[in-house]
Amino acid sequence: MANTNAPFGGRPVGHLNGSPYNGQANIYYFAASNGDAVHLGDFVKSKAAGDANGIPGVDLAAGTDTVRGIVVGILPVYPGTTMAGSALNLEQPNYISATNAAAVYVMVADEPDLVFEIQTGATATNLVATKLNNNFSLTIAAPDPTTNPYSATIVDNSTINTTNTLKFKMLGLAQRPNNAIGAYQVVRAMFNSHELSGAAATAI
Repeated sequence: MANTNAPFGGRPVGHLNGSPYNGQANIYYFAASNGDAVHLGDFVKSKAAGDANGIPGVDLAAGTDTVRGIVVGILPVYPGTTMAGSALNLEQPNYISATNAAAVYVMVADEPDLVFEIQTGATATNLVATKLNNNFSLTIAAPDPTTNPYSATIVDNSTINTTNTLKFKMLGLAQRPNNAIGAYQVVRAMFNSHELSGAAATAI
């Protein structure tokens, strides 16, 4: 049976020591009118910005960026803020519009040892058993329709290789029914490089 094409971005499932992912995340800030639509499962990177409360800023990451983590939640306002008078939009609670008129806060799974699942692309290039430990970059994509809460970001199949500078590493096929090696396969993966990995890196 062919795999289903149903991308969801990155979906945290556990940690390298085998423990499950239990929803841990930290709060980050998206400035108003940031120019990027952001969805659950999107990958973000640090930005030279912060809000008046001292919450650090993030932006949508490009496919080859070193990332801060994966968006697992979106808050309409800063926690503790009175809803009255805020730019709360109850029709868009699960994604950030590219033209959002107010600051938005995201919950980001930012642990360097995070294990997540992600779908690959349509072309079966490099989707073979001998490459299931290879590294890769991302293809960043917005869902259709854009009001879908889940990211459409996937593995860039053409980049799957042993190259050590690629930012993500596959950990094999996600073990579930109806998921076989080939187009649209879902793989387990980890960060090959990460902003908080402990390695010396230039700050934003």
